[in-house]
Amino acid sequence: MQIFQLLIIALAAASAGLSVAWIISTRNARSKFRKAGERASEILTMAEQEADALREVTLRKVNKELSQKRAALNLQQDKLDRTVQELHKDRAALAARRSHLEEFENELENKNTELHVRDSALEKSIQELANERIAFDVQTSNLEKIRNESEHKNVELDVRLNAL
Repeated sequence: MQIFQLLIIALAAASAGLSVAWIISTRNARSKFRKAGERASEILTMAEQEADALREVTLRKVNKELSQKRAALNLQQDKLDRTVQELHKDRAALAARRSHLEEFENELENKNTELHVRDSALEKSIQELANERIAFDVQTSNLEKIRNESEHKNVELDVRLNAL
């Protein structure tokens, strides 16, 4: 019977030892998991900081490019505004010329002898308009070439931006 009691006490002691070992290993595992979580948090924080730094660098580059493009567009807008102003001046000059031509026509009705002078002036104006039309066609062709080159450059810039 004493042997049986000793066996029961030995089994109880072994069971208690296993329980203590299990508690210690659980605490160690929790500690390791906590440390691993802290390390993962540190790595995540460093990765976020690096991503933020990279994002800032990329944004600076993009903002710089956009500023340059905006400046170029502003220059083009200024040129277009000047061209529009010149066209308005030309329109006003044309309106003045048109008014003058109407007065001239009224005088020509009364003066048959000045008909030949006016006719030659009209032929001269037609020739000038034809020359202007030819010049306009040349300018239109040049503008079309410039627009095609600009579109090609825009495509290249889009490719570069997409690559970034």
